[in-house]
Amino acid sequence: MQSLDPDTLVGYLNDDAARKRFERRFRIPGLLGFVLFGGGIAWSVFIEKPNAFVFAGLAVGAVCLIICVLGMRFLTPTSSSGRPMKKFWVDRSNSYGHEMIFVCEDTKTYFRRVFAKNAKVRIL
Repeated sequence: MQSLDPDTLVGYLNDDAARKRFERRFRIPGLLGFVLFGGGIAWSVFIEKPNAFVFAGLAVGAVCLIICVLGMRFLTPTSSSGRPMKKFWVDRSNSYGHEMIFVCEDTKTYFRRVFAKNAKVRIL
């Protein structure tokens, strides 16, 4: 995948509607994965003997979360006009992490998505 400097997008408009529509796709699987995985961990901490349903919830929740992360990384969003957007890595990210920018050259729109932030560890 190619990289792109966001400063080169002079004249492009931010497409919030496309970003919201892209993220809305993953809202239900992400919430389901969070509830099942987090609930399974909480259940196993507070109950002495977790049963097969707890392990099934953990497994289904983990699969839902993995699907969300990989789907957001590999699926192609569409712009507000319905055209597919191109994906680029951001060269110099202000978020100090892995950030992608999705660009529609036909409509001159874009949106950014941060996938992971690098944590800065301070040693005292």
